[in-house]
Amino acid sequence: ASRTVALVEEGSAVEASGLQVGDEILAINGRRCFVANDIIYELQRSEDFTADFTVKRNGEKVQIDDVHFDQVQNGDSVTMNMGFKVYALEKTPLNVIGQAFDYTLFYARLVFRSLVDLVTQRVSVTELSGPVGIVSAINQAAGMGISEVLSLLALLTVNLGIFNLLPFPALDGGKVVFLLIEGVTGHAVPEKIQSGLTVAAFALLFGLMIFATYNDILRLITGAM
Repeated sequence: ASRTVALVEEGSAVEASGLQVGDEILAINGRRCFVANDIIYELQRSEDFTADFTVKRNGEKVQIDDVHFDQVQNGDSVTMNMGFKVYALEKTPLNVIGQAFDYTLFYARLVFRSLVDLVTQRVSVTELSGPVGIVSAINQAAGMGISEVLSLLALLTVNLGIFNLLPFPALDGGKVVFLLIEGVTGHAVPEKIQSGLTVAAFALLFGLMIFATYNDILRLITGAM
């Protein structure tokens, strides 16, 4: 899907806020949108069912602040009604390659921001999932079709790559840090220190995996997964 608005629901809060058909959504709340999924992700993170849009309209960049969305009662929770749709993209080789690149950026930013959310406690550590959760997610994706399975595999691949590059001693990112220290100081970090940090890091990662697996099993028992 593209980022260009194809339909705005008549009488919706979005229409009253000034979003128009033909607007190309460039950013939401100041964060760049590369693909249609970026739009959905940013709106899900918006508070009070309100967001600031940056769009391209008639070749000019336009700022639309405080775009409001209708609220929908869904059982015990209240969800957002987007109130607009975007155009689909023609499946040409150029569009496919471009979307593949943009979706890689989307997944990379999604993983990075999820890590930031965990550190800043915007998301609880109880949301962590391990091997059991991954298998359950793949099983759910398989029930929705091959495209969902491939999307999930792409996310897991990008997630693994980014996680491996974190500046943590047990990971490749940690080795890069040691090499940078050696390049700056001209002296390698003593092997004893590297080994000690690596063992400690592996212990932390193993503990994190056990904790994530415990979360998965707990969600299976309570039916939350």
